Amino acid sequence: MIALIAEELSLVRQWSECCRRSRREFQVLDASVLVSGGQLHAGLCLFDLGPRGGADTTGLTHALAAYPQCRFVALTARPSAEEGLQLLRAGLRGYCNRQASLKAAAAVLDAVEAGQVWASRQITDFLLAQAIGGATALQGTARPVLFQALTRRETEIAEQVAAGHSNKMIAAEAGITERTVKTHLN
Repeated sequence: MIALIAEELSLVRQWSECCRRSRREFQVLDASVLVSGGQLHAGLCLFDLGPRGGADTTGLTHALAAYPQCRFVALTARPSAEEGLQLLRAGLRGYCNRQASLKAAAAVLDAVEAGQVWASRQITDFLLAQAIGGATALQGTARPVLFQALTRRETEIAEQVAAGHSNKMIAAEAGITERTVKTHLN
């Protein structure tokens, strides 16, 4: 069961359609259910942060602590690395643009239901840039801990993403498909 917490009707329609198409059961809830300590009978909860960036995330962080059995995905109007990392550290399992396409929305649901963490492009780019920045500072020494777990190809792709290259451009240069690039990034 997926719980959808959103007030904007168009957003409810969009994410409800995603759930219907992928044959997932869902229910639309009011945020007051979580704040009041009500029961949440869902394995996954989509939590809308509202139509503007920089929303107050207090209600979401409270819900993350109060319902540890539920995987939460934050839907945001303007994904930012700072907000996303803060929420991921608090236990969030997914962070994405609230206006994601139906295909992207289904991918988010699939990943989080499979126990993975889904982060927006801004967060992954930020983390890769931090890792690559650390790599340049450590030239001539051992690879940073992050890169020790990556294959040579994964490292090459991570460096290209951090340099601002698109998945399409990376795929063309490497002679692989965009899907393979995404697999390496995951």
